[in-house]
Amino acid sequence: MTIGDKILVVLVMIATVSITALIFVSSPTSVPGKNTAVVNFQGKKYGRYLLDEDKIILISENIKLEINSNRIKVLENNCPQGICVHRGWIYKSGQIICCVPNKLLIEIVSREKIYDGLTY
Repeated sequence: MTIGDKILVVLVMIATVSITALIFVSSPTSVPGKNTAVVNFQGKKYGRYLLDEDKIILISENIKLEINSNRIKVLENNCPQGICVHRGWIYKSGQIICCVPNKLLIEIVSREKIYDGLTY
C-alpha cells in the first residue's frame, strides 16, 4: 500500500464519519412545547392535547392517559395484553401508540414539518 493509498483511505473515512455526523446533528427534531397529541377513540377523534401542560386524561372508565414533561403515555388500560401501556412515553412527531382491542390511537403531531432519512 503506497502513501497515496493510505491518504485516500483516511480521506474516505473522514468523509464517511463527517457525513454520518452531519445527518444525525442536522436532522430536524421535535421542538419541546410545540407538539400535540391527537387522540382517536372508537374510530372518532377524541381530542387534541398540547404536551406542554401536565395532566391526566380520562378516556373511559378503564383508559387513562398521562401527559408529563412534553410527552404522553397510556397510564391505565383494560386491554388483554397491555401492549399500549408497556409502550411507554412518546414525544417525537410521528410516534404513535395503538390499542387495537379498544380502538385507541394516539399520535404525536408537530406544527413544524419533520423529515426523516427516507424523505426525498
